Amino acid sequence: MDVRPGRKRRQPQFEIMHSQCLHTSRATRWYFHLRSANGEISLQSELYPTKNHARRAIVRLIKVIAAEPPIVVVE
Repeated sequence: MDVRPGRKRRQPQFEIMHSQCLHTSRATRWYFHLRSANGEISLQSELYPTKNHARRAIVRLIKVIAAEPPIVVVE
C-alpha cells in the first residue's frame, strides 16, 4: 500500500453488483463485496432479490460490526 506523504489512503468500501442467474428464470440478483484498503475482496454476500435488499444487508452488517467488541487474537 502506498502511504507516501500527500497520497490519500484508500478506505474499505462496499460495492453492490448484479448477477444474471440463468438457472433461476433469468432474474437479476444482487450481491455485494467488501473491498479492503489494499483492494482485495474481503467478503462476498449471498444473493438478494433486489438492490434495496442488498443495501439493507450492508446497513445491518455495519451496525453489527459497530456493536461488536474489537477482536483480540491470542496465540
